[in-house]
Amino acid sequence: VAYIVSYTDNNNIYNICSDYKLNNIIILFCMLILFYFIYKNLIQKNELKQKNKNFEYLLDTTMEAIVISDKNNKIIQCNQSVVDLFKVKNKSSFLGRNITDFVPDYEIPKLQEALQNAYDKPRNYDLQEDDGTIFPVLASGRDIIINEEKVRVSIILDLTQIKQQEQQLFKSEKMASMGEMIENIAHQWRQPLNSISITVNNLSLKCIMNDMDKVLFQKELGLIDEYTQHLSKTIDDFRNYIKGDRIKSVFKLNHTMDNFLTLMDSSIKNNYINIIYDIDKNIEINGYENELIQCLINIFNNAKDILVENEIEDKHIFLSTSIKENKAIIKIKDNAGGIPEKVLPKIFEPYFTTKHQSQGTGLGLHMTYNLIVDGMGGTIEATNQTYIYKDKEYIGAEFSIILLM
Repeated sequence: VAYIVSYTDNNNIYNICSDYKLNNIIILFCMLILFYFIYKNLIQKNELKQKNKNFEYLLDTTMEAIVISDKNNKIIQCNQSVVDLFKVKNKSSFLGRNITDFVPDYEIPKLQEALQNAYDKPRNYDLQEDDGTIFPVLASGRDIIINEEKVRVSIILDLTQIKQQEQQLFKSEKMASMGEMIENIAHQWRQPLNSISITVNNLSLKCIMNDMDKVLFQKELGLIDEYTQHLSKTIDDFRNYIKGDRIKSVFKLNHTMDNFLTLMDSSIKNNYINIIYDIDKNIEINGYENELIQCLINIFNNAKDILVENEIEDKHIFLSTSIKENKAIIKIKDNAGGIPEKVLPKIFEPYFTTKHQSQGTGLGLHMTYNLIVDGMGGTIEATNQTYIYKDKEYIGAEFSIILLM
């Protein structure tokens, strides 16, 4: 500085000092800006870290299991409910795995179809734990963008307890119809038992009068055997229905329809219902026969009740089966006037009934829907139809059940 001062005039000294102060100010200003951005970056990192913690906390407090997967279906995030649902040790043992690891083979096509949709509505699935245990869920998925990458957010609701409660309700509904079913069986037994009694008395009388003919004797014994076979078949049908084993098997649909009509025989006769029957004898279904009979009974009872309630003089119920595109179609139609349009969309909802509380629980058609759709992978719908039968026009409800063969 002394050197500079000794060789410069006063103006130059002032300029040099001014420049020196300006440079210091600029350096100080730059350092302040640098420190500001460093501080701001630290604040943002802390805020982001806190937001992530809040996000994880929010995920972990939901009762639904939430899974986030990448475009390759690898799991990149999940919540605590997932750990509880799939009974894995912790989140780490779940992350990095493919979502298909937790889906049974038979559900893979349904999952692949769902993944094609940017937003997929809730669907029923069976999922599996690592030990192979299967459990029912309701799941939906949506594609979102995070950090310019597309990810899939799946929300899963465990239905195990709900299904158990539903099964209890279904059992209650089934037990509620037992009284009518027993009455049906009793009615069906009266005529054969009466016929057996008459035949035995006739044989006894002929023995007393020593008027027994061998040919006649064999014929009468044949009639007794025929009656007892009918009784045996009736009780077998009833026992199989009550037993209710849920065993998937291949069965002939026409035999199932015959068994159903056997169980409903007395109800049909007592209420003077005309059954119009158009059945394809070549249809075989791989499913749950007993559950299908339960569905047919529920629909039939609804049709019978409305026919009686509306005091229809000529009561008709039409039953038909057919095949279309490798699917079995079952149609049940009546001539009771149809279902009111405002009621039609609600008939499969739980606890919905147009009957008095003492006459209906509102679970019959809801149970039917679940057994067909969830239990057998089919579809069911109800519509009102106008049709001609024997040159007379009728209006009635038509239930259509479609099942894979």
